[in-house]
Amino acid sequence: MSIVNNAHIAITRSVTLLYCFLVFSAHATSVSLPYNFTAGSPISASQMMGNFASITSAISSTVSSPWVASSSNIYFNAGSVGIGSSAPARALDVNGSVNVSGSLYAGGSSLGALFPKAAGAFYWNGSSVTVVNSYNISSITSSVAGNYVVSFANAFASANYIVVTGFQRMGAADFVQHYGRSTNLFVLEFWSSGSMVHNTSIVHFVVF
Repeated sequence: MSIVNNAHIAITRSVTLLYCFLVFSAHATSVSLPYNFTAGSPISASQMMGNFASITSAISSTVSSPWVASSSNIYFNAGSVGIGSSAPARALDVNGSVNVSGSLYAGGSSLGALFPKAAGAFYWNGSSVTVVNSYNISSITSSVAGNYVVSFANAFASANYIVVTGFQRMGAADFVQHYGRSTNLFVLEFWSSGSMVHNTSIVHFVVF
């Protein structure tokens, strides 16, 4: 079968030349095609397939990858992977933020216990709660002086968590306690000299 339409010849030749240019200019490689096309001359299917076979063979020998495909996995056993880094110092070296939707593991064990589930810092500004910073906290509200309801943005699977608090004490009898843990919230209380009062210094808390 032959293509005799000059428009088809021009399009085919242009596509072929562009394809060769994009591939081989990037890899500084040249290839000799077995068939040359002349304007006005018919192009057979075998000629087209012969030229593309030569291109495919040249690409296979020129473009290589360190990755090995194995079933649904890819891997390589030498070197390190750098993301945002051209000189990775570890097996995986990321220069930037990392978003993990699952769990992190080290030596087969989950590192989940080392990372906070939630955290925040707040104080009473005289009329309402001011949240300085927070992580996985939707709100911190108060309806009673010194009593603060801390609500999580994302509920936990269980209430089996630990709350660690800290603040700058204004007096020897000042302390913070927490209670009422649930999967959605917990309560903090600020005490000073035997009475529950609003805190004007910043209270920090971390949930593990």
